Amino acid sequence: MPGVTGGTAGSSTGGAAGTASGGVAGTGASGGTGGWATGGAACANIEGQFKASLNAAKKCSLDSTSPTCTQSVDTSIAGCGYYAYAEGSNTAEVAELAKLSAEWQTLGCPPTACALGGWGPFAAKCKPQGLGGAPGLCTPD
Repeated sequence: MPGVTGGTAGSSTGGAAGTASGGVAGTGASGGTGGWATGGAACANIEGQFKASLNAAKKCSLDSTSPTCTQSVDTSIAGCGYYAYAEGSNTAEVAELAKLSAEWQTLGCPPTACALGGWGPFAAKCKPQGLGGAPGLCTPD
């Protein structure tokens, strides 16, 4: 258009603003969502919760007269197939492990290197941990 010497500069949300030269500039690109770059703290938080839940799932009673440490669980948040035994009666903790693993994967947290094939659970027994009065822990034989 005759007499127009400039335009209106574009705005930017996470990208570079456009430039104007005789017209209206475009809008800059916006940042992405998900992935490690934006979910780092969330991923680390879920990993911490997973470790705590795994430890809770392995707690057992040293005085139990029924079999203990009978529930196979994947010890890898990435689902690598690294199995260990947890206490079968700790159903809430075992379910929490699956929930946290799914959340971690949905967030797009950084992949964990998995060894080929993983491993099956090794036989485990409820063994004392810490001082007297503390619950036992399912530990490989």
